[in-house]
Amino acid sequence: MVALVLTIAILALLAFRPGSPLSAWLPGLVSAPGPQPPTLDQRVERLEATIADLRDELTQQTRRQSETAAALRVAREELFGVRDRAALLEDAIERASERARQAEHLLRLDEAELLLSLGQQRLLLADDLDSALHAYALAAQSLAQLADPAFVTLRQSLDQELAALRTLRPDRRIDIGRGLDAIENEIPTLPHPAATRPAGAEGSRLTRLLDRLVQVRPITDDTLIRTDDRSTAETALGLHFALARLALASRDGDDFARALNRIDAWLVRLYPDSLARQALRSRLRTLADSPLNLDLPLLGSTLEQLRQQRGTHSTPIDPADRSIVPTE
Repeated sequence: MVALVLTIAILALLAFRPGSPLSAWLPGLVSAPGPQPPTLDQRVERLEATIADLRDELTQQTRRQSETAAALRVAREELFGVRDRAALLEDAIERASERARQAEHLLRLDEAELLLSLGQQRLLLADDLDSALHAYALAAQSLAQLADPAFVTLRQSLDQELAALRTLRPDRRIDIGRGLDAIENEIPTLPHPAATRPAGAEGSRLTRLLDRLVQVRPITDDTLIRTDDRSTAETALGLHFALARLALASRDGDDFARALNRIDAWLVRLYPDSLARQALRSRLRTLADSPLNLDLPLLGSTLEQLRQQRGTHSTPIDPADRSIVPTE
């Protein structure tokens, strides 16, 4: 037992001796010395370094926040500028729309006034009822495109006048002119007075000379004109027919009646009494009593109302009024 204990003790000494082969076989039996804890000064230095790092990071955060605040102020100012420019643009667009609307109104009113004038002239001067109806219908279409409530009364007036035109009978001037032409063509067919000369007038030079110097005629309206003066009287009769046609074209009823009365007086002086002459005179009196004006009291009322309304409602556009459009 003593020898065994001594052997174990020797082996233990050999094993724990540095550089011994047994120390490599028993690494668990040999323990290296542990790390030494940091000292107080080292801990203080580390804390100071950490505080310095935190202070630098805080400074950087503060600088970044200042830069962000400045960028936000710039962005807000730009946003306010964009809002102001948007308001200016909206105002400019509204003004442009208003000017366009006024220009369209003026164009439609000018077009309607022109069409109404043309229709009235075609009806009064040329008796062209179809063209007048077409012009009035186009004027109604032009006014129908105006959405302004101020033109509602004008459109209603035009509809009433257009309806009255559609019910209008054809102009009687055409029939009156045809009747006047027929009378003028039938006048040469009336019987002429017999050519009579005083007895002995052919052989007496003194009588012929006296006939040229002195003419004795009864003072009555129905005395027949002598053969020598018939050409002048017939020329005057044709002139009165021309005057009657002019009065008929201008719808002047008084001048037309006066011209027909003169034609009747020349018929009495040029042609002897007969049934044919009586029939022509009766037809002349019928034509003289015929009304020449159109039976349309509403004609021209829409045109007059349009001109009055344009003088009080329309507002001309000033070319110098230009909106300022903001630019970047």
